[in-house]
Amino acid sequence: MRSSADRLDYYTRCCDFFGFTEYPFHTSPNPRYLYFTEQYRTAYRRAIYSIDSGSAFAAIWGSMGLGKTSLAYYLIHNIPEIRPHWEVHFIESAGAFGSFLDVYRRIIAAFGKETHRNMAENDRTLKEVLYHKAEQGIRPVFIIDELQEAPLQALRALRIISNIETPSTKLIQFILLGSEEVFRKFDRIPAFRDRLVFPTSLSPFDFQDMVKMIRFRLNLAGSDDLLFTESQLEDIFLHSIGVPRYAILICSNALQIALDRGQRKITDDIVQQAIENFEKEAGVSLWAGERGPKKKRSL
Repeated sequence: MRSSADRLDYYTRCCDFFGFTEYPFHTSPNPRYLYFTEQYRTAYRRAIYSIDSGSAFAAIWGSMGLGKTSLAYYLIHNIPEIRPHWEVHFIESAGAFGSFLDVYRRIIAAFGKETHRNMAENDRTLKEVLYHKAEQGIRPVFIIDELQEAPLQALRALRIISNIETPSTKLIQFILLGSEEVFRKFDRIPAFRDRLVFPTSLSPFDFQDMVKMIRFRLNLAGSDDLLFTESQLEDIFLHSIGVPRYAILICSNALQIALDRGQRKITDDIVQQAIENFEKEAGVSLWAGERGPKKKRSL
């Protein structure tokens, strides 16, 4: 495993070698590198509309690697420009909510206020903060990622907090992101599930979107978007099963192999080696999401 210093040195050498202005295949959720597909546009519009309409919750679901966290950072980056009266807070993982009380304390702390061990005092403090925000014309919005990590009691707390309102508007609202498995928890809290007016589900990319994403990243890094051939892109798509993060990792592996070999041209055998390395690191064959031998399928 590379240390942070080794990775930094690798990124610098890779940029110098290929002529990049910046490394194109980071997996970190940089909103600049989010290729905005139609499904991302839909998820973004529905999230904004859900909060505009006062529905309390907007929800975006999808499997690992489909760009939920990148979309969260995109929302954080863009909301101040389109909704300057929204006050956005980000909770990276709902796993930080260990209990019902933790949810109140985490939200209160985000406002810079003192939290309490007593539930009644926390409830009073949170209401005071939210009513004061409403008087100032501010709408607090919490973006919460990895919702599947939240215990059931934390979801119940979010539902109750969402009930804090005036006759005309909700005083706090949430944009929730997580995997599909969280829906099973919602079955045990119908009042929560029923408030998800426009839930949006993300799915793996099709071939064209995958190609556009890779070329978009290369262009953003100041590179020729023809670094990979059409045939190589087909292989990357098939072995990534349309998951953006997997494709990015394969492309990153290919650059590393080419750099180690001193080859500026990405050849077919480099891509095949990158795929093999990726699948070895992943621990399973990702072909169609199953273990076992691979079978060629048409695009």
